[in-house]
Order: sequence, then C-alpha cells, then structure tokens
Amino acid sequence: MRFAGLWIIWVAWSCITGWSLSALGALHNVGYLASLPVLIITATLFWRHTAPPYPRRYTTAKWLRRITSSYAITAWGTIAALVLIGAIAHVPSNYDGVTYRLPRLLYWLQENRWHWIEGLDHRQNVSAVGHEWMMAPFIAITCSDRALFLINFIPFLLLPGLFFTAARGMCMRLQVAKWWMWVWPMAYGITMQAGSIGNDLLPAALALASLAFAAEAKRSRPALCLLFSALAAAAATGAKSTTLPLGLPLGIYWCWVAWSTLSPRDILKVTCAAIPLAIPCSFLPLAIACIHHTGHWSGDPGKRSGAQAKHPVAGIVGNSIEIAGGLLQPPILPSSKKINETIKKAVEDQPWYQWTKIGNPRFAFNTGGEFPIEEYSGAGIGITLLLLTAVVLRQLDRRRYANACTTLQWVMLISTLVALLAFMSKMGTGGIARLSLPYLAISLLCLLFFFRKTPYDQALSGRLLQLIPALCLLPGLILNPNRPLLPMDALAAHPSLPSSYRQRIESVYQAYQNRSSILSPLLENIPLEDTIGFAGGGNHSAIGLFKPYGKRKVLSLNPSNENSADWIVGTSEGIEKRMGVSFQDWEAKKGYELVKTKEIISLATIGPETWYIYKRLQP
Repeated sequence: MRFAGLWIIWVAWSCITGWSLSALGALHNVGYLASLPVLIITATLFWRHTAPPYPRRYTTAKWLRRITSSYAITAWGTIAALVLIGAIAHVPSNYDGVTYRLPRLLYWLQENRWHWIEGLDHRQNVSAVGHEWMMAPFIAITCSDRALFLINFIPFLLLPGLFFTAARGMCMRLQVAKWWMWVWPMAYGITMQAGSIGNDLLPAALALASLAFAAEAKRSRPALCLLFSALAAAAATGAKSTTLPLGLPLGIYWCWVAWSTLSPRDILKVTCAAIPLAIPCSFLPLAIACIHHTGHWSGDPGKRSGAQAKHPVAGIVGNSIEIAGGLLQPPILPSSKKINETIKKAVEDQPWYQWTKIGNPRFAFNTGGEFPIEEYSGAGIGITLLLLTAVVLRQLDRRRYANACTTLQWVMLISTLVALLAFMSKMGTGGIARLSLPYLAISLLCLLFFFRKTPYDQALSGRLLQLIPALCLLPGLILNPNRPLLPMDALAAHPSLPSSYRQRIESVYQAYQNRSSILSPLLENIPLEDTIGFAGGGNHSAIGLFKPYGKRKVLSLNPSNENSADWIVGTSEGIEKRMGVSFQDWEAKKGYELVKTKEIISLATIGPETWYIYKRLQP
C-alpha cells in the first residue's frame, strides 16, 4: 500500500499540475520541470511518514520460495514479464490512444494549454482527460512516447495487492482473497492493456485503489488513507467518465469507514482537505468546459454523437449481451467472422433485436474476434470458468463453503448492481466489454463475499486451475497485433501458410504496427519549421505528422485556421467535411497546389485510402 500511495501521489500531481500549468499557459517542459520538486517532496514525506516501525526483512531465497510455491504467482509473474517485453519492443499503437487521445495532448502542448479543438473527432474534446495529464510530463520532458506504457504497467503490478487489501477490508475470507488476488489481474482487458496506452485498465485500478485505501483506513492512519481513497475515486472519474456511477458503492464504503474510524470533526477535516485536491483529478473541470462549449456536461447535447443509448432498457439489454460476450470470449477462435455472421443472420429479424438496435444503435451481438485484443476485450472465459466452477462447488457443499454476508456487504452488492445498471442504461458507444472492467472488478469482489473458502484450493488439481486465466491469455498476448511477441513478417512469409492467411496477417499487422507513424511518409520535403494542416477523417490519426515531437506544428484544419497552414495533408472526404464545401470547390479556390498523392492503409477493414499533399501558393 505504500507503493500504491506513491502511485496515487503521482496521479494527483499529474492532474493538478496539468490543469494548473494549462491555466497559466505554461504547459511545456519548463513548467513540468519546475513542478517536479512538489512531486518529489510530497512522495518523500509520504514514504517517511508511512515507514513501519519494524520493517520486515526478506532474503532472496525467501522470495524465490514464495514465488515458486504458488502457481498463481508464477503465472502472473510470467504474464507480467511478457507484457513488459512487448511494451519495450513496440511503439504505442492502441486505437483510441493514437487516434484522439495522444493527438489532442500534442495539440495542447504546442499551444501550451488545454483548449477546445475544432475538428471532426468530438472525442478529442469530450473524453475524460486524466490519462492525458499523466502522459503529458513524459511527452513534454522526453519528447518521446516510448515510456507511456508505464502509466498502465505500474498499476497492473499493484493490482494483486490492491485487490487483496480491498477484499480483506470488506471482510472477505482470507483464503478466497489470497486465491483471487492473482486471478483477477489476468482478465483479458486488464492484461492486454497493461503494456499499452489504452485507458480502461487505469480507472479499474483506481476504483480498486479507492476501496483498498478505505479498507486500510480501518487498520492504520485513517485520515491519510481516506484522503487517498477520495483522490483515487475522483481520479477514476477523471480518467474515464463512464465510471461516474461507481461513485455510489465507493462513496457508501468511504462513508461507512469514515464514520467507524473518525470523529465527525476529523471527517470534516478530511473532506475539506480532499475536495480541493480531488476536483482537478475528477471529471468536473472537463464537465464545466463541456457545458461552456456545448451546453451539456457530457459534451453531447441531444445524444447527437450516438454515444448514448436512446432508450435505457435497450441500453441494458444490448450492453448486457456485449458484457456476456466479453465474459465468454475464448482464447482463440479463427472462425469468429463466420460465427458472428451466422449469429447476426439468426437474430436480425427477431423483434427484440430490432427494437434493441433502434434504442442502442451500436449494439453488436457477436463472440469477439480471432483472439482477444485490447480494444474490445472484457474479462475473458478463463476467469468466468473459475467463477462458475466455484459457484457450482459451493452449491454442492454449502455447509462447507457457503458464507453469510453482513449488512454492509449486501449494501455494497446492491449499490454496485445499481451502478452497473445505470452505466448500461446510458452507454451506447460499443466496446462495452472493456468499458465495464471497473464495474466487473467491484462486482467480483461483491460476489466473492458469499464464499467461506475457495473450494478448489487444496488439491494439486485445484491449484492448477489458477493457471487457466494465464493459459487463456497467452494466444492473445503472443499474437497481439499491437505488440506481437513473434516475428509476424517471417510467419506470414512461410510457404506452408495459405495465401488467404498470409494476406490477412500482412494487412492486419502492417496496419497496427504502422498506426503511430502511418502518415510519416507524407512528410518528405516538408520542412520542420512549416505548419501542417491535418485534414483527415474522424478515425484518422495525426500522430505521424507531429514526429519528432516538439519540432513541428500541426493544426486540426478548419475554415478559421486554413490560412495559417503552409501545407495541408488530408483525404478528399476529410477536406470536404472540415471545410464545408465539396472537394472540387475547395481545390478550385487555388489557394494550394497539389504536390503529391499517396495510398495509405489506416484501417485494415477499409483498405488503401488516397491522401493528398498540398502546398500553399505564394502570393
């Protein structure tokens, strides 16, 4: 928990510093370097203040015995090592990260402040910014994105301890907590994002951290731990606004611990200390900006973007099916495309399906892809099988394994279900399996209240069950298009591979591996000092135009800044939508001359697209 405290200090410092420097127009390397002493001093004081009076001593031999004696620890450690290798060997390529999250941060840094970005991708403005504030110091100081995976990898390493502390604090049985603390971090969506710049692992870890610090408050330093708990809960909403309903169970547990450990006066002191720190960490600053620019706190008045379900029941039905699909996704399914097409044909004429699609247009009824990938994965079938096995064995021998829940545990379970229903009733974005990970983490904690002990913890065969999540992860981890651990070029060139598979491998892996620098080939003959107007579509990434970071200025092209661009790089569709005129009419204005065209594959599902490079005509 001391290491988790250092992590929360880093999270809070990143968010508070990001908004503060932005307000001062100092969002750059000098501003962050000037703010580093605050982080260092705070972390040092915390570490000294929380030092145990009699530190435990561990020898290397004792650590090795502990690690090798548990299959779960060994499996988790192996998976963590593979994640680290993949993260170090590959540049960031997460779809959301390179499409709008990292580009909007680069737009802010070149203007030295947060600002509303005019363009085609509304996500650059309305998506929560906590993850971006954590990326900002890395980019501003190092001008590189290679270390950004640490933002997810560090909380991934903390997850077992956070899960155990939260579980024990909510009176889960020791055996159950020790068993599942190593299993949950190996959920597909958690592990697949541990080495990426996706932002679904982060709020899940912060939600668990909030519970864990509140639980720790019952044991020692209640005021400090409750302060950290509040900061973690606020930061969870700041990293992902979809976690807002989780404030219900997190708030209930925080209030219960505060009431049982502190006097009313101390509760007031902790609350007053937490509020000014928690506000910049939360979604509130962005919500105020969205109200100012759009008139609605979500940035989506009238549900125009289609990111919200049009009918709450349709949202619950469709999202429940998608979450179930994430829970049952197998490790590998080469025929997934045919299976999904068969499922769609079987249900598309059903009245309930048509009604659900009207109320939740992005709802998709399928089994996932060929193997788990970070952009879509949920908990996965490994964890689901273990939970179902535990439930069945518990029901067969209730006297030995069933546990009676306390009033608090029932309140936590009910409030978590209410939060999950509220989340599902509103969301209409698709990809719900990964978005639901923070809710599934708390839900799993609540479900495990009902177990007195783990039914399969004693025998060798029972301990071997702990390897199931790791084994289910391996295909996706090794073949992950974002960070493959095999030489896929050599595999695709193998003569024994059918041509259809060869083409599929080449197109998919090429698109993923080039995603972060997909537009770099368009920069030939464009001087570093010239300004580029980016005119791609809403799903195109501008990251390749920014490289090397900090050396080139890129504008999100719109009619107000067209005259500020020396060069324009875009597609015909992107230019039309951004400028509000037909592509032919825009070209007829004769403000720019066509220099070059190039075919580029941005998305494997779309194929090659024509990109145009224009240079401003000299007056």
